[in-house]
Amino acid sequence: MVLSIAAYNKCGYWLEQVLDYIEDNFNFMEKYLKENLPKINYKKPEGTYLAWVNFGAYVDYKELLDVLITKYDLLIESGHVFGKPGDGYFRISVACPRVYLEEGLKRIVVTIKELTNMNKK
Repeated sequence: MVLSIAAYNKCGYWLEQVLDYIEDNFNFMEKYLKENLPKINYKKPEGTYLAWVNFGAYVDYKELLDVLITKYDLLIESGHVFGKPGDGYFRISVACPRVYLEEGLKRIVVTIKELTNMNKK
């Protein structure tokens, strides 16, 4: 109880720092996607730390999910678990250290490049 009261009454500065960090991660991700996967139409959400991204301009989401999990050991949440409107989307948390976000995005880009090269052959 004491910790909760202290957090609500005396830790506003920490919350502001966390919110700034999350916003910076969103900006990083948006820039990274534009540079590496320019066909993606991504819009930064408001009021959450979860990004919904559709990589369908490049690959089928089921194939992408399978390779990310089995080959690149990246646990990512497919939007299809949220119903038909989520089909094709992935939910990515940006409330994490930047190095983790960057590594996850790198694995996604590498996988998409591999799959699109395989599909061209």
